[in-house]
Amino acid sequence: MDSRKRDQRITLQMPTISRDSDGIASPSWVDVAIVWAARAHKSSREFYAAQKINSETQEVFNIQYRSDINETWQVVHWGKTYDVLGAPPDNKRTEINLLCKAVS
Repeated sequence: MDSRKRDQRITLQMPTISRDSDGIASPSWVDVAIVWAARAHKSSREFYAAQKINSETQEVFNIQYRSDINETWQVVHWGKTYDVLGAPPDNKRTEINLLCKAVS
């Protein structure tokens, strides 16, 4: 993937636990950064589950290297949320290809 074509803005989010005034914990997402990315479509499929047809899309987002991203994070792109499946850096640690999946 050509890193010079990073022409898409994505939001990187990490999970967090917030507590309300009664101390009840609830999971939520916190925006960590908005970064430039090159996007490459990997695959799409439809499948039947829970008595309905679902679709799954996999995308690869190439971004500048960050040491803090892991598989608990998610990516938001054009209002669609993707789970990060993997975030392997290149050998020089200059960029990362985020393998992401969205199910709807």
